[in-house]
Amino acid sequence: MKVFLMVNIKHKSYIVKLYEF
Repeated sequence: MKVFLMVNIKHKSYIVKLYEF
């Protein structure tokens, strides 16, 4: 989950889009 958190902070928009997808 550490990676997910790190990516979320670095690519919040990307994560949000991917999550919504």
